[in-house]
Amino acid sequence: MKAIELAMLACLLALGGCEKVGTEMSCGGETFKVDFGDKAAKIRSSDKSNASLPLLEPPSAAGAARVYTNGAMTFTRLDPAGAAPVIKFARGRMAFADCQITSR
Repeated sequence: MKAIELAMLACLLALGGCEKVGTEMSCGGETFKVDFGDKAAKIRSSDKSNASLPLLEPPSAAGAARVYTNGAMTFTRLDPAGAAPVIKFARGRMAFADCQITSR
C-alpha cells in the first residue's frame, strides 16, 4: 500500500472515519466542530486539532445536562423538550461560556 492509503486506513480505523465532524459552533470566541455521541464527543478545533471527550456517567436526574470532558476541555449539553439544545464550553477550570450553533 502507498503511504497515503495507509494514512487513510489508519484514520478510518482510529477515528471511525475521516469526514468532517458534526455541528459547527462558536463558544467564547473559539470555533469548533462537534459531534456529540452516546459515549463521547468528537471535537475539531479551529486549529484543525482533534479531541475525543468521554461522556461522564449520564445524569440520573431528568433534565440534567450531559458532560463530556477530558480534563483539559469540557462541553455540557442540555436538551430541553421542545427547545434548542443549550451547549456550554470551558477549558480547564475556567468559567463556562455559552455556545452558539453556527451551522449543521
